[in-house]
Amino acid sequence: MSAFAAAEALVPLARARSFHDGQAERPALRHPEGIAVAADGTVWCGSETGELHRIAAGGGAREVVGSTGGFLLGIAVDEAGDRVLACDAQAAQLVAYERSSGRLAPLEATRGLLVQPNFVVVDAARGCLFVSDSATRDGAPRPSIWRFPLDGGPGRICVEQPLHFANGLALSADGATLWVAETFRRQVVAIPLDAAGDAAGPAEVVADGLDGLPDGLVATAAGTLLVCCYEPSAVLAIAPGGAVRTLVADPEAHLLCRPTNGALDASGDLLLANFGGWHVTHVPLPAALGGSGA
Repeated sequence: MSAFAAAEALVPLARARSFHDGQAERPALRHPEGIAVAADGTVWCGSETGELHRIAAGGGAREVVGSTGGFLLGIAVDEAGDRVLACDAQAAQLVAYERSSGRLAPLEATRGLLVQPNFVVVDAARGCLFVSDSATRDGAPRPSIWRFPLDGGPGRICVEQPLHFANGLALSADGATLWVAETFRRQVVAIPLDAAGDAAGPAEVVADGLDGLPDGLVATAAGTLLVCCYEPSAVLAIAPGGAVRTLVADPEAHLLCRPTNGALDASGDLLLANFGGWHVTHVPLPAALGGSGA
């Protein structure tokens, strides 16, 4: 735990707070893994029993808009398509919730291709989405990153290099780099992308030997990469030059309870889904990282 010592964190745990208590009303927010924030400020989370939850901006009211009956992992908002995308690990496919119609249905192009879809990132500029396919913890490294057109066309492997339990993804602001967390290698790699969104070169390790298990990734406006670690319960910050610092840590795994995924709100602060709990945590980011500094 030395690397996650609370006294060394960029943000003291006392400055974090519960954004939404998922036990306060029923149905409960059961162990959320994925989280995304839409342009209108609404927050989206999935549950271990397949419900897709919409939380009002500011963390107030919450409602279940639909359920797959499966296990929802990574979530992303496709603003142009007015929909929310989620990885359903149990069904081994992505699902899409159309906000205008309220319809929740499988994303047909992903059927029968994936083993364990874990994380999804929307690339609006290219008109596509990237998906990590984690397979199993003990499986051999294999090509694990897929690219699917947002218009519903067929997908394909876009990174041929084998990766070991590819998990969280983040896209750089210029779209030239895709970061990938390899959870059980305890490292994060950067993959250069060409104009189409295919790998333009080999993956480069940007941080390894991490003292935690990296899960979700969040790229800040300042170019810092935030790494959600579900064990121990902490978030790391990787500077553009590669230096690794603890952003925030919870030695008691209470306010941060297995934080698997994160998303930035309108002020640039971090919202965390807590897979070990039933709540969403708000972490104010320093202004130097693009946050509110509050």
